[in-house]
Amino acid sequence: MNNIGYASQGGSVYDQSLQGFWAKSQSAIKDNKSRSIMASRSRILYEGSSIGRSLIDRITGGAVGSGLYYSPLPNSKYFENYSGITNFLTDSMELYSNAHAFDTSGRWTLMELQRAAFHNMILSGDVFLVRNRKKGFSSWRIREEFSCKTPRCYEGRRDLRGLVRLENGNYIIDGVEIRKLKPVAYYFTDTPFMEDANFVRIPAYDADGFPIVLHAAFTNRADEYRGIPVMAPVIENVWSSLAYTKAETQAAIIEACNVFAVTTNTVNNTINPFSQLTQEQLDKPLAPQNSDDFQLDPLGGLQNQWFSGAVKAANYVTPGQSIHLAPGEDVKSIDTKRPNSGYAAFIDAQIMLMGAAIGIPKQILSQNFDATYSSAKAAVVQYKRTCEQFRRRFVESVIKPMFSVFCRDMIMQSDPYHGREIAKQRAPLLALESVWRCKESPLVLDPTKELDYYLRAVEAGFITRDEAAQMLFGHDAVGGSDETV
Repeated sequence: MNNIGYASQGGSVYDQSLQGFWAKSQSAIKDNKSRSIMASRSRILYEGSSIGRSLIDRITGGAVGSGLYYSPLPNSKYFENYSGITNFLTDSMELYSNAHAFDTSGRWTLMELQRAAFHNMILSGDVFLVRNRKKGFSSWRIREEFSCKTPRCYEGRRDLRGLVRLENGNYIIDGVEIRKLKPVAYYFTDTPFMEDANFVRIPAYDADGFPIVLHAAFTNRADEYRGIPVMAPVIENVWSSLAYTKAETQAAIIEACNVFAVTTNTVNNTINPFSQLTQEQLDKPLAPQNSDDFQLDPLGGLQNQWFSGAVKAANYVTPGQSIHLAPGEDVKSIDTKRPNSGYAAFIDAQIMLMGAAIGIPKQILSQNFDATYSSAKAAVVQYKRTCEQFRRRFVESVIKPMFSVFCRDMIMQSDPYHGREIAKQRAPLLALESVWRCKESPLVLDPTKELDYYLRAVEAGFITRDEAAQMLFGHDAVGGSDETV
């Protein structure tokens, strides 16, 4: 039988190199049963591994920085007084953000809330923000991935496909209630690790169509209703690097301790300068049994009589000490081949593999720019592209829906009588047109070369002054308009 297509490139079951690769993949729902394990491992590696922390922090810093800020368009064909509306929204957002009103717990500003939500999204695979509306203003509470799950009381309702089917015909998949393939509600618990956990069902949208639960996740398959951690494909690499680093560090410590050994061809212990302590001395506790064992030394400090005597009973080696060996004794050094000369190359290769899997060049991941300028520039360009993809997904799934709720609240406060009907029409459109940018300045390796490049691009008409300033400094151009070069 001739192999064609993928089979001709190694996909055949008769391929010798894949004889031990017993792979079984089905629907996204079944494949994602290990999602919670991957999320847990990802969080542990972030806390315990320097490379794991670098992976998550590089993406967070490049995509949202300290948080995204609202940057309205210059004009809009949908609103007559667009600048007045956007100025009002910008001022109101800054006021409520500084008062920590966006966060239900009252701890974070709006930008800090965004950063925390994005960080949890890429770390655990998905994150939830649950709306709490009080006195005409909506605040949000972050719920981590493990707080959303299917209640145990529904486990007996699984059908032949393994899905929980409710009496109304809806399905529950990993804590997400589905109706006609769309999420309509989420099940949360404050005690996720208890057998008798109490669950609450929260609808995804209110009666006006505005979101109650914002679900930010990395989903790529048709049936994925929960996200996969960004670190998922490199968990084994990160763990192996962490284990190897610990082993090398321990070996280096042992190598530093075992400097030399004394060999002898005599059995006479009386001439051995490294005489052993007696068993009686070893059995005696280091700490004194009563205060009488202590006395003041001439300098006024406490001195342990027994311990000082034990030290004198053995000849300990100190730095720079000259050792006089007895007849028949010799010094032999112990070489454990540690630290291993291949350690740096191994870690460098692991960083390159992890960066390739996630889309972060190893220069960015390791914060080591020791290559040529062209190579470093290419790394920065690829890093920006990766961060832009993460940023756009987060903006579309969290920031814009959250902003639509904020616009609804502000419109209803300004017009209590007709605000609800106006808000239902204008708030989603204002959110759809909103633009969100980072506060931090873009990463620039050589300001002189970068400035010359963007000036030439503006002169040629490829980009505007504002676009050039945004890419170079992170804000619009200062002085003059886009038509003025």
